[in-house]
Amino acid sequence: MDAFIGRTNYSSFLGIEAIHLRRWLPLNIRAFITAIEQHYRVPEYVKASSDARLEGVLEGIIESYAGERGFMGTHRYKVYGFLEVVAKTGRSETNGNSGAGDSEGRPWEEVHHTLSDSMKERLNPYRGQVKVEPHQMRGSFEECRFQAKIRDRQTIDRDPSRSTGMVSVILHQLTMKPTLTS
Repeated sequence: MDAFIGRTNYSSFLGIEAIHLRRWLPLNIRAFITAIEQHYRVPEYVKASSDARLEGVLEGIIESYAGERGFMGTHRYKVYGFLEVVAKTGRSETNGNSGAGDSEGRPWEEVHHTLSDSMKERLNPYRGQVKVEPHQMRGSFEECRFQAKIRDRQTIDRDPSRSTGMVSVILHQLTMKPTLTS
């Protein structure tokens, strides 16, 4: 998708990782991506056509892929929510510094910001230099109206060859003044 939208900036952490992982793809897929990047430049074609319908379609693709309410923005919020719970309740064998809690930093917020940088890399060619963080376009985790705490974690499976757990969460609705960002 990055090749299709004409992404050229891969300087963020995830951009560098994408270039690294591309080398591992099968040769035919790498050739296809290179052909799109070098010979079938869709954004340049759309711009040269001066066709308002094509420009609208490309804008819709950009927004649905890299926009705050598109795939990447929605993915970022889902990842953020899961990573906090996983970091506090998961196994260290599968989750790195699992169970570290707040005393070792907040790795889920780092992931949130890393995904934001990656989104901005994709949006900048179409929106100019994006001056706000992507989460400020829709609201941020700091503005969440709810606070959650893990109440209990229990093993509910008696099978010795596997373990299934139940996590109970307490939700508190917060009263807060909305903050406006420009």
